[in-house]
Amino acid sequence: MQATLSERELIQVAINREKASFALYSRAAVQAGCRKVKKVFNRIARDELVHLFTLLSRFERVYPELCKEANIIMPIPEEVKVRRLATINESAEALQCAIREEQQSLQFYLQLANVVEDEGAGVALQRIIHDETNQINALRSLGDEEIVEATVEEKRLH
Repeated sequence: MQATLSERELIQVAINREKASFALYSRAAVQAGCRKVKKVFNRIARDELVHLFTLLSRFERVYPELCKEANIIMPIPEEVKVRRLATINESAEALQCAIREEQQSLQFYLQLANVVEDEGAGVALQRIIHDETNQINALRSLGDEEIVEATVEEKRLH
């Protein structure tokens, strides 16, 4: 994280991260062939949407202009990233990629929590940090059995 960004700019980055993550995981969930992977991606997508609205509502008091001008149109994720997550014959790699993405988000929020001065905002960020940790654990719980199941399903579809 760049030290030159203001708290407001960091919140804007957080909002954009949540939008991008929601778009990515919701698209990957639609394309995933493995039911368990689909379920985890849907849960993460839902959590990312909750995080987005948590950020908007919590920081509305601190940065009202930021929330008024926030564009909540979801971006279209890069198809390469969606396929990387959703491609069944590469489930192990997809899960590792998702874990890395969530670990980066976790690190971002840990750093952001250290610079935010508003106590209520700090509490909201701690909740997001907790959710990010749970998302990483959920992804890690998708073990070899789910990957084998996904590979079999992919072969059946093609």
